[in-house]
Amino acid sequence: MLNLKETASELEGMLRDIALKSGIFVPISKDLIRYKKYSVIKLEDGSWAVFYNDPKKQYITTTFLKVSAFAVCKMHEKRLSGRIQEIEKNDSIFEKNYADTLIYKQTYRKTTDDVRKDTALWRYEIAHAKAKQAKQAIDTVFYSSIT
Repeated sequence: MLNLKETASELEGMLRDIALKSGIFVPISKDLIRYKKYSVIKLEDGSWAVFYNDPKKQYITTTFLKVSAFAVCKMHEKRLSGRIQEIEKNDSIFEKNYADTLIYKQTYRKTTDDVRKDTALWRYEIAHAKAKQAKQAIDTVFYSSIT
């Protein structure tokens, strides 16, 4: 008699192996994504650590955005360290400005002083534009690497 659970587990393992070899980002668990010989691990603070697993686990970098971690994997695979530094820089810019937008948005909502409200809105718009620009740069690097 066939053991259905065992067969399903074997099939899942085979599919995972095929996906890893073909270059697809495969979610292994909620906090772990694999891409070929790379591991992208979600840390407790919400950031993403990138490791290269050949022949042993080698730390590459930590990013704020998941797409930045994916882009780092692709650039490391292509041995483009300059692009990795560009991704890290844009990821850092995004992280800083994202945090700033949250503060300015909260200030705008809570304050009753018109001058503070206007200043918070102005600063929010600047930080939002910078974060958006950094995210677009990261997306461009990642999506150009998969075509």
